[in-house]
Amino acid sequence: MTHARTSHEGVYVERFGSWPDTLHFTLRNTTEQAVTVTLTIDRAALGVTGVAKGDVLLSSAPDVTIAEQASEVTVTIPEGEVEAIRVAP
Repeated sequence: MTHARTSHEGVYVERFGSWPDTLHFTLRNTTEQAVTVTLTIDRAALGVTGVAKGDVLLSSAPDVTIAEQASEVTVTIPEGEVEAIRVAP
């Protein structure tokens, strides 16, 4: 289980690794247009505690801080492209 979901049915999510060392998500935009999508993670199921950082790895999008009570990262993914996000303390 990924313990995560996206806000757009045309963007698929996969999870790799575990908190706190190597928690990564890939997002694949299968649509024919750029999509702004929100990745929502299940903090409790993944064991994510405290403030986390969302490092956007493949594009020039800025990294984000995920507040202690928050569970979302929003990115724009071009048509047919993939984005990777690392979630770390």
